[in-house]
Amino acid sequence: MNHKYQHVLQPVKLGKNILKNRIINAKSVAIQDDFDSMAEFLGGLARNGASIVTCAPGMFKEVKGRTFFTSDYDMDSREDQQGFKKVIERIHAYGSLASASTMCYLPVDVAISEIRDWSVIPENFPPGPEGIYYMSMDPEFMMKHGHEKIVPPEITKEQIKEFIELFTSYCVRLKELGFDMVNIYASYNASILGKSLSRALNQRTDEYGGSNENRVRLLCELLSSIKAACGKDFPIELQISGHDPLKGGFTEEDFVEYCQILDSKGLVDIFQVRAWSGDYTHTNSYTSTKENPTNLRFAEMLKKAGVKAYVAPVGGFQDPAVMERVIAEGKCDLIAMARPLICDENYYEKILAGKGEEVQSCIRCDKCHGGVCSINPKLGISREYQDMYKAPTSVKKVAVIGGGPSGMKAAITAAERGHKVTLFEKEGYLGGQLHHTDFMDCKWGVKEFKDYLIMRMNQLGVDVKLNTEATAYMIQAGGYDAVIAGTGSTPKKGSCPGADGANVWAPVDVFGRENELAEEVVVVGGAMIAADTAMYLCNEGHKVTMITRQRQAAHDYEAHSNDAFRDYLTSRPNIHFVTEAQTTLIEEDGVTYTDKEGNSHKIPCGSVVVANGRIPNTEQAYAFAGSAPQFYVVGDACALTEASKRGGHGPGAKPDPNKDTTDAGIRHSIYTGFTAASCI
Repeated sequence: MNHKYQHVLQPVKLGKNILKNRIINAKSVAIQDDFDSMAEFLGGLARNGASIVTCAPGMFKEVKGRTFFTSDYDMDSREDQQGFKKVIERIHAYGSLASASTMCYLPVDVAISEIRDWSVIPENFPPGPEGIYYMSMDPEFMMKHGHEKIVPPEITKEQIKEFIELFTSYCVRLKELGFDMVNIYASYNASILGKSLSRALNQRTDEYGGSNENRVRLLCELLSSIKAACGKDFPIELQISGHDPLKGGFTEEDFVEYCQILDSKGLVDIFQVRAWSGDYTHTNSYTSTKENPTNLRFAEMLKKAGVKAYVAPVGGFQDPAVMERVIAEGKCDLIAMARPLICDENYYEKILAGKGEEVQSCIRCDKCHGGVCSINPKLGISREYQDMYKAPTSVKKVAVIGGGPSGMKAAITAAERGHKVTLFEKEGYLGGQLHHTDFMDCKWGVKEFKDYLIMRMNQLGVDVKLNTEATAYMIQAGGYDAVIAGTGSTPKKGSCPGADGANVWAPVDVFGRENELAEEVVVVGGAMIAADTAMYLCNEGHKVTMITRQRQAAHDYEAHSNDAFRDYLTSRPNIHFVTEAQTTLIEEDGVTYTDKEGNSHKIPCGSVVVANGRIPNTEQAYAFAGSAPQFYVVGDACALTEASKRGGHGPGAKPDPNKDTTDAGIRHSIYTGFTAASCI
């Protein structure tokens, strides 16, 4: 084959099956209210290039004790069985294999061992209800014990035998149902299988603890049992972390040895290599580079060690050119991914056409993990609303006001529907609030998405008029059939005395003008825009202090990356944090705040950045009402309900001029831009 991405597209054998290419799905969860929706979503992943698609089935009644991630599906129900058969058939229709995730069958009412030596467990581990799952995933256990240093009872040898028998029978039932393979969850120290590998969490003194061979014994016995019952040609994919950062957990060398032991016994067909936590596996542009995703080095270790099973790193892969390179260099065999197959529904089509540069860039926000994709709004539209967006019956002349993400998405959608589109932007650049990504290397994911929107408008022939502040008269005189107003929002001023001082800046005004600020800067606010601004100034040489009322900075970041982001934030030089504090006064020479005990303190500084949210430019948007037969408001100027911001019903409710739209974000902008243009 002589193709730009020939290694990515090369088929490989897996047991008795053939994978159509080197792309596999690393388990995706989206809003799936019924089996028709599930089949559409998971089948779409197969259509979009995944040679393996991983599903999350439910339980059979023979399960004893509490289990891990128990689902609502009753696998003994004929209705649910037929539903999963429909899903499997849809995946097969695209020439892909259906893999079953077995996460829900792992016990949480027992631990791999007692913790006899707590000195190896950090004082802040687990960090509270959010992180106590490292000890137990039982929600009742978490609620009952909170911060207590306590674990469930140690699993006995008899219970291990029973667990293996039940787990094996579960895999047999899944095979009988039509699944082609299973995915085993042994990463992140999050299950009894993952914990068994850790010296810190596995302190057993029998044959299941101690040496590497002993700690991998539980996995060996379980996988051997599955292979014996389901057949050697029934593939097993093992999710495993590259190391355990706990004191005395397991090293990268231990990880390689574990995999070598399993590989020598022929128990694993695919090693899906993950990081030490979900935060570093679900990578973003703070924790990973485009050219070298975080977990690639773990995969390369296994390849250098001569592991015969396929090795598939996961997290941060999207660019087909990068994937082609790392496979061609022998650093891995397969690429496991989820987000790229969701955010661009034409991903595989573009690879086949050799047009990887046209792939819609994933912003790595992790909002699709159990929710709605920020940049593919079609994923969040319920079936009952899809008939709203019928093909237009005539070509219309459409005006879009504003070149932020909502305006650009509206222009792109209208142009894709065949309309003639003109976009007016009063500034000399496109991107709106995303313009700051041009100044921050660590925001490369969002910058690529902004640049993609610009590129796509150029492809579609959208007439972009920069440095042009449109008026209602211009739109009316131009004879437009529809106008979409994406007039954005304005930074909200602080409420404390001195917030309107000459030394006070809004975050949006800082980027590119950092030399105008004093060396010592206080950033008031704890949300993402405040954190981004603080990082930027810190990287540019300023000494920065962040003051927030919250218990921690960047409190609004997504759950699957928040710890990794804070690691990045707190590792910056010259940055200091004041949490659970109320700013009371801003002066020329400093900022005064009150701590949670009521004590007053002053931080010397010459410049202050106040990140106090934004107010929608409602009046500017409604100035265009009546200038064309169809009128829509999008983006920050469109203050939908909170439910709508997560992926609601349409282009919109009437904006509330008093509503702070700090949390609107890219997802809200893209969704409203898309839905408005889809109604034209």
